[in-house]
Amino acid sequence: MYPTNHLTATDHLPTFVIFSLHKSTMDTEKNIPTVASDLNINDLVHLEAQLERKLERIPMYIVPSLTINDVLLSTLQVLQNPATPPDLQLPFLWRNRATIDRDNAHPIKNDSSQSLNITRAIFFYHMQEAHQFQRYHDTSRWNLALFTALLCVDAIMPAQVSVEHEARLFMISYLAAVMERHNMPTVFYKREEFIKLWKASKWSMFQYFRAGQSKLLKKEMSQLNAEWEVELDYAMRVMGKREYYVRVAPFVRSVVPGREDQGQVQIHLEGGAIKEDESSESMEKVDIREKNELLEALMVPLEAEPFKRHQEDQDTMTPVDMSVAIAAMQMVRPGDMLPVLLRFFPVAEVADVLE
Repeated sequence: MYPTNHLTATDHLPTFVIFSLHKSTMDTEKNIPTVASDLNINDLVHLEAQLERKLERIPMYIVPSLTINDVLLSTLQVLQNPATPPDLQLPFLWRNRATIDRDNAHPIKNDSSQSLNITRAIFFYHMQEAHQFQRYHDTSRWNLALFTALLCVDAIMPAQVSVEHEARLFMISYLAAVMERHNMPTVFYKREEFIKLWKASKWSMFQYFRAGQSKLLKKEMSQLNAEWEVELDYAMRVMGKREYYVRVAPFVRSVVPGREDQGQVQIHLEGGAIKEDESSESMEKVDIREKNELLEALMVPLEAEPFKRHQEDQDTMTPVDMSVAIAAMQMVRPGDMLPVLLRFFPVAEVADVLE
């Protein structure tokens, strides 16, 4: 499991921040927000605690570890996260963190209980293992494997499993959203589409695994990992590299496991900068020295108790029963699943990744 954000002893605030606030160089002075000059030691200690709490449950691969100086000096990594929609950048998250915490950072389908934007923030910041778009947790890897196996069995052995049409569309939409995050992280269409579908439907991902099921899934995943590497090598030999990288590579290390050399090269983010595309054009350019928006958002108070028990959505369902999904996973192998994935996601939908 990837570490989540936290402040360490080496990020101890008062000495470091006071030094920065009183540096006499003109270059530093012009970057310090005017609000910072009104902060005393107690304010800074309080802001350090606020920062730590407002970054809780957010993996460091989504938001890097930040210090108060990053906020006060408006560093690029706090101003813009190109893999997050412009309206959900850190100022939104920090202004609304108390609302998110009241729901225990769980997405809720009911609009009257949780707004769409709060639900979007929980998904995009990966605050729950089952409700996010990358395969960095067992729960997300298991869902991807179970969904892929169910779609395969439903397609080639329909008598073995009964999957409702709407449930099938739900699973396809989720796989598309995960592929988008991996291959085109600065484009948000498929993820936004899935979140709206999740919000409006009764369907949800698998979340609650008994000990025996977890043990079985770990064993199955270990075997599948090895089998997928073999299958992907075979597909590359048969297709040739160009066809393979257009048709198959976008699935690798997003929807299915595989070696790094078998997957798609990340082309939309280079060295932390945004390459030119439609999404980057809409990213708001925030001048934190004038607006102090990020610092003001950090100052929005939190409740004394950080997390409360969330209310489970009523009438939510997984696409099939857990035992049926696991049985489907045991029925099919990568050689069965890859052709089905290629059928659901034809070349026209993935070829633009290489352009």
